[in-house]
Amino acid sequence: RSRRHLALASRTRHRSLRAAAQRPHKSTTGADPLNNRANPRSDEAAVSAEKERQRKYNDGDGISNLQLEDLVGLIQNTEKNILLLNQARLQAMEHADKILKEKEALQRKINILETRLSETNAQHKLSSEGNVSDSPLLLEFDVLKEDNILLKEDIEFFKTKLIEIAETEEGIFKLEKERALLDASLRELESRFIAAQANMMKLGPRDAWWEKVEKLEDLLETTANQVEHAAVILDHNHDLQDRLDNLEASLQAANISKFSCSLVDLLQQKVKLVEDRFQACNSEMHSQIELYEHSIVEFHDTLSKLIEESEKRSLENFTGNMPSELWSKISLLIDGWLLEKKIAYNDASMLREMVRKRDSRLREAYLSYRGTENRDVMDSFLKMALPGTSSGLHIAHIAAEMAPVAKVGGLADVISGLGKALQKKGHLVEIILPKYDCMQVDQVSNLKVLLQCCLTMFRWVLLLG
Repeated sequence: RSRRHLALASRTRHRSLRAAAQRPHKSTTGADPLNNRANPRSDEAAVSAEKERQRKYNDGDGISNLQLEDLVGLIQNTEKNILLLNQARLQAMEHADKILKEKEALQRKINILETRLSETNAQHKLSSEGNVSDSPLLLEFDVLKEDNILLKEDIEFFKTKLIEIAETEEGIFKLEKERALLDASLRELESRFIAAQANMMKLGPRDAWWEKVEKLEDLLETTANQVEHAAVILDHNHDLQDRLDNLEASLQAANISKFSCSLVDLLQQKVKLVEDRFQACNSEMHSQIELYEHSIVEFHDTLSKLIEESEKRSLENFTGNMPSELWSKISLLIDGWLLEKKIAYNDASMLREMVRKRDSRLREAYLSYRGTENRDVMDSFLKMALPGTSSGLHIAHIAAEMAPVAKVGGLADVISGLGKALQKKGHLVEIILPKYDCMQVDQVSNLKVLLQCCLTMFRWVLLLG
């Protein structure tokens, strides 16, 4: 009886567990039929396990083993069902998200199509109304098109005319530049002519030197006459010597008496006197020749000194009378090369110092290379740019105004006065101003404008005085 009672209790417990196990199976099959279809092997395994359990339930000896196996199987089935439910829930959420995204995209497309449809309807209405009532507007539109084409042609014609006018203005500007250069050269030639006339007027002190030269020529003539006289005396002495030789020969040949001996003594005394006189004349002639050579050397020295002094005076007068436009042109060339980065800053400063000192080498190089390319002039200038020290300073003043070129207030007079004072002290002064359209460059003489503009926020122009 006790065994039967235990068997009945175990059977009722197993039936309750089976019912609890079958409920989640039904929920899973209803929740996810795709997973149940995809797992037929697990269902077959569950059926075989159920049959084996029923077979074991019929046995009375394996009650405890069946309870443990049933519990383990129920736990495994519940875990599998939980995993399957989670997977189904995730797949359903992903599918719902995709459906929502597709719905939003379709809604956007529908909105776009609706707007396009409304636009096409409005255009269709306007076109249908325009075909009926806007025919004169179309004619006016065609007329306006033709007028627009004509206006475009006129604009192109005026553009070509403007280009031609700009070209003519450039040609006029070039001709004005050439005229200015010719005027400068004419002034330079006039200054040279005036300097030459002044040099001709200053030739008065040279008369004294010419008198000295004439005196030296007279002295040379006297010395030449003395030399000729000494040569005549020498010839006479040679004649006397020949006579004496003849007399000695005759005396030795004839063996004359004592009278002849006394005569011979007298003759010998005369010969000695003649020889002494000959030696004195010879020494005097040598002294006269030395004096003549010394006077010739002095004459050449004085002539060379006179030539050097005249050349120095002519160069000083020539460089002193050179127009300031030439030095302004040279200074502008140097500044242009520096701004175009063709020469170094040290070379440019050295060349500016030479311009400030009015170096004749720069003038000769510029005049010799006039009419050639700027590259040749630059090379000749750079050869002369040797290191040295300068007594003056190079002062660059950046200002907003300068009298009388661009004057607004009292600062313009201060700038111009300061520049003049510094120039009087021997300094090189440059004033940099903004490139105003209303600048009056012609108000100041010997003022040059550098056409090269600096690449900054504003356009600046360099004025050289």
